[in-house]
Amino acid sequence: MKAKMFSLLADLYSYPDDSFIDSFREISTLCPSLKKLYSTLSNLSLDEIVSHYIATFDVNRNGVKCVPYESYWYDRRLMSNRVVDVVDFYSKCGYTVNQDEIKLPPDHISIELAFISLLLEANQLKEAKLFCKIHLSWVEKFMTCLKNESVLYYELAQCIIKQTSEFLKEDT
Repeated sequence: MKAKMFSLLADLYSYPDDSFIDSFREISTLCPSLKKLYSTLSNLSLDEIVSHYIATFDVNRNGVKCVPYESYWYDRRLMSNRVVDVVDFYSKCGYTVNQDEIKLPPDHISIELAFISLLLEANQLKEAKLFCKIHLSWVEKFMTCLKNESVLYYELAQCIIKQTSEFLKEDT
């Protein structure tokens, strides 16, 4: 169930596609605090959701409102040595990021959440916990930014923090 939760969160922080509302419906059953938001989202078109994603996470004339990359929150710049640390962690666990296919830096929140999901599915619990401890502490700062910019992604970030905290408390 934890693997599914992190997988859905990864999907929801990716560029929205036709499966967005279905993924949100599913996660709202796993994270009840999202149920009210789901009823609002289900009335929006995909174009409206995409516009919101772009306004929140893509570069526009005012810059990026809330940067979804770990390296930014640690080093205040993109593609810092933090990215090398993330890629090294992926590699040590037997995973690589196909940049040609994914087209996102390896420290994008959706990639990191998908990685945690993969670790959980492979029963690599110690590695998943270590990754969360080392590489997800930035999500709280990210969530603070989202609070004023996006109710949708703020609520999802709260879900990430809650799920991560619960997971880290579990015995492995």
